[in-house]
Amino acid sequence: MVNDQVERTWTITENTPGGNQATVQLQWNLGDEGANFDRANSGLHSYNGTDWVALTLGAAGGANPYTRSALNVGLFREFTVADAESTLPFVCTNGLVPGATCNDDDACTINDAVTAGCVCAGTFQDTDGDGTCNVDDGCPSDPLKIIPGACGCGVADVAVTYYEDVDFDGFGDPNGAQQAGYTCSVPPGYAANSTDQCPSDGTKQLPGRVVAAPRM
Repeated sequence: MVNDQVERTWTITENTPGGNQATVQLQWNLGDEGANFDRANSGLHSYNGTDWVALTLGAAGGANPYTRSALNVGLFREFTVADAESTLPFVCTNGLVPGATCNDDDACTINDAVTAGCVCAGTFQDTDGDGTCNVDDGCPSDPLKIIPGACGCGVADVAVTYYEDVDFDGFGDPNGAQQAGYTCSVPPGYAANSTDQCPSDGTKQLPGRVVAAPRM
């Protein structure tokens, strides 16, 4: 038993061979179906002498008996009905072979192959899951960025104002020069704070208290 198809074969011939096209509708009963046959995603298959040519997949009509149709059929031999999971050795009307490698002309996919529905499709590559495929993502492993920006991939571009640090004590002059930048890169001679009240004294940030000398 072939589980993914209707267990019947129909033979259709032409009275005058060659050049004919027709709408073919096949009908079967529930008892004709294989155990795993998916009636909701099935289609006619036409035998060409070597392989089964898969026609359009879709839902069957009717309610025991069921029907499935195909338009513009020009090959008249044996027909059957099978679903997308069928293991019939079939080819598609566009010449593709299910399971064969192909090229879907999409740089965002890999491992392109012909599906059971006769479509060439690959696996979308988006390592960081940000919706931008790897080939278009300047930061393919950073879900928060698609370009490196100022700080590079994996590091957030956090804007900050830097304050001049003339005495190089790590504290900026609130009244000195300022420079816009990012937390990932401190410009030389600047600090990310503005708390130095002694900007020219590298040993102090606060003026402190003046103490009078004791009288003799």
